[in-house]
Amino acid sequence: MMLAFAGLPIAGIIFRVIVQHLDEQRVFQMLATAFSRIFAAGGVSVGIGVVSGLLLAHTYGYASGWLVLSYVLSTMAALIGILIDEPWSRRLASADRQNLPLVRSALLPRLAAPLGIALWLSILWLMITKPSL
Repeated sequence: MMLAFAGLPIAGIIFRVIVQHLDEQRVFQMLATAFSRIFAAGGVSVGIGVVSGLLLAHTYGYASGWLVLSYVLSTMAALIGILIDEPWSRRLASADRQNLPLVRSALLPRLAAPLGIALWLSILWLMITKPSL
């Protein structure tokens, strides 16, 4: 799970920085393939972390406020990756030179990166502090 916490937001930022500075379609296709593998490994890591977390959470009670909030935030973070980042990466890989600026400058994917980081940091804070909510 810690691999996912560190890897997914950082990989997303690196991907976005590279995308902003390149114009070669072939490079975008290679990057999209490479980063899709990184995101897939992160997804597996998150899955393992969720299962492990559920096994460990029984001592706190599955309905504890901080734990329910972490469920919601984890779901939101996963949905950002599934519904925004992954489709954007595919559109980027298939965009021709004419459509590339439009795909690259799409607002929703640009907002997804900082939102994803905020979600991951919030989840991490909840897991460490376990506030009484």
